Amino acid sequence: MPAGSKQEIKKKDEKVSKIMAQWVMEIVSELENNKISAGSMNAAIKKSGNKIITQLKDAGLNNREAQSQVSQVKGRVINEIKKERRKSMVGAAGKKEENGKEENGKISGESEFERDLKLKVESALREFYGGKIHLDSKLKLLKTTKSQVITAEHDGVSRRVILKEINPETFCDFAVMKIQKYTGIQYYKINTFEIKEQNKKRNYAVIEKPRGRSVMMLRLCPFKIQDFEAQYFRELGKIVALVFICAIPDRNAENITGDKTGGTLNLTTCDFSDAFNYSLHSPIACAGNTLDANVSLFGKTAAHHKEDLKKGFIGAFNSAKDNRYRLLYHIREFSNNTKNFSAFNNIKRIITQDPALISGRLIAKSKVLKDDFEFVSEIIKAAVDAIEGKVSGNYVRKFRPLDKRGKPGGLIQLPKKGMLYIVADIQANVDNFLKVFKDNPKLINELSKGKSHLVITGDLIHSPSIEQESTSQLDLLETAMLLKAKFPDNFHFLLGNHCLGEILGNEMLLYKKGKLSEQQYFEKLIKEKYKDNYKKVHEGYVDFLKHLPLIVRTENGIIVSHTGPIHCWDIKDMDAGIEKFINIFSGGYGRNNKELYQMLWSRFGDNYVEKGKGYDKEDIEKFLSAMNAKVMVVGHTPARGYAVHEQQMVVDSEGAESGYLVVDLTDDDINIEKLKQDFRWFKKGSAHKKLDDLNYEIMQR
Repeated sequence: MPAGSKQEIKKKDEKVSKIMAQWVMEIVSELENNKISAGSMNAAIKKSGNKIITQLKDAGLNNREAQSQVSQVKGRVINEIKKERRKSMVGAAGKKEENGKEENGKISGESEFERDLKLKVESALREFYGGKIHLDSKLKLLKTTKSQVITAEHDGVSRRVILKEINPETFCDFAVMKIQKYTGIQYYKINTFEIKEQNKKRNYAVIEKPRGRSVMMLRLCPFKIQDFEAQYFRELGKIVALVFICAIPDRNAENITGDKTGGTLNLTTCDFSDAFNYSLHSPIACAGNTLDANVSLFGKTAAHHKEDLKKGFIGAFNSAKDNRYRLLYHIREFSNNTKNFSAFNNIKRIITQDPALISGRLIAKSKVLKDDFEFVSEIIKAAVDAIEGKVSGNYVRKFRPLDKRGKPGGLIQLPKKGMLYIVADIQANVDNFLKVFKDNPKLINELSKGKSHLVITGDLIHSPSIEQESTSQLDLLETAMLLKAKFPDNFHFLLGNHCLGEILGNEMLLYKKGKLSEQQYFEKLIKEKYKDNYKKVHEGYVDFLKHLPLIVRTENGIIVSHTGPIHCWDIKDMDAGIEKFINIFSGGYGRNNKELYQMLWSRFGDNYVEKGKGYDKEDIEKFLSAMNAKVMVVGHTPARGYAVHEQQMVVDSEGAESGYLVVDLTDDDINIEKLKQDFRWFKKGSAHKKLDDLNYEIMQR
């Protein structure tokens, strides 16, 4: 290196050292005039931080180097304060009568509370490390702060612990630590105690601070984990699993610690102010925030470690499952002690979930790991497998008989049990779809326990106007797939004409939107969301749509379909009619399958009958008689809420004035008047619910 360069570097270092030294002394001076605490120290640093960064940049540092210098100032201020205190102590050593005199083992000026606190902390440290402990922190500074790090010396080794005041009724660190143990995450020691101050009991915890650097520091010094990236993501997967199980809301780059020892990188975390509050903190949101906060230091390369992340998450989650009895024993004890009974109930349910599905969803929704393709591929496969009965290896769908080809037929037969929710064509109206679940908060639970059935009469996709088109309809379709994968016997998505349009593609172009057909616009949206993978996703969507049934028949006499019935149907025997619909797809999906076409395209009225696309009152009567049914519910045709044609109700679930049905399947006297009473109007305004929240609720089951 040229001499001139060395001189320039030396000159720059001197400037930086001078700026930092001057800043440290300014902060120390300011703190000496006020009560010293962690809060006042942070405030003093923040107050002049931006000005110092500017000065450091002027001295020749880049932004990253300047930020690194600023991040170290707190430690330098603490060291300077310690030096000043040592000087004061030495200066006061000869003045025993005034300041240093010990009376009955206590130091003048030290309150009884401070003395008791110090003794308790030292006792906790002896329990942790054994031997004589020398505290190198002034405990009275902790009285006005929530928590603070204490430095102690043991056998020449510096130890750091956290001291914080706690409420025993809500203190959750012990319970989280047990779950850390059973998820394979490095855990730590905790000691709690009680002391009195002016007749008031105060409770404290001393928590062993994990060794290593925070992820924040690793971000400033990425070389520290170079070649350990795969390990980092596996360890982070464990932490994310812990956060998901415990609903920990505040795990970020500052409170997750990485320790590289003996060629191994371990991540851990401690000091929890809040956990197990499932009503306030969504586990999926907590886990997602933790994920994003701790992968961003890797930038785009983070996407290459999704498998490592999933491996760590699944391994930790399955470890919790394997140890569930011991884990639940400790959580029950925590719930009883804190009266937080939802902790036990939620964790008991959470650890029965599928970690592969959860980790896939987290990765798909990550702001940093933006790749939905893997997740949607898993959901499509899970939904199709559920329809085909591949979950257990054999076809086990209770309500959908196989057709003569050995495939799931076109007919769903529902027993006289529970409630039936009927939602007509949503056509990409996500808000109306969510209102069904908002209005019926127990619906997911009812589906999971087989107490209710939810039928969608087709056409979740394709918005009525181009202004309403967005990729949210893809999310809606994927939620329907998730519902099918999780509740295959109780969620029924029927085939609609827009679904058929996607199956046939260019063979049956639907209404134009601008210069594009419905199918072309739908493909455009898929491409917008899935980029280069759009063709595979589109093929997956079509495969799912090909597996949809056509019609539902209930034991108490209700027929549900997209539209219909068939005009001039000549079948009069119920068994023959049922057999016809079971095998309806044997004739393919094209226009030559006239009965299928009429059940997807026809509308009520003589004008439609004349065009060969309609049915009339006589058709409804004959159809219901042949199917031994009392009423028929369809969608397809827009209406103001609903329209009635003799014993048929046309339901609109998409429009501004729309709704859905909730019918009692045990009612043997069902009729059209009762259906009118069973109709529920959607409330005006937003559902105030998100698909992500609904998806999380579904995945919990």
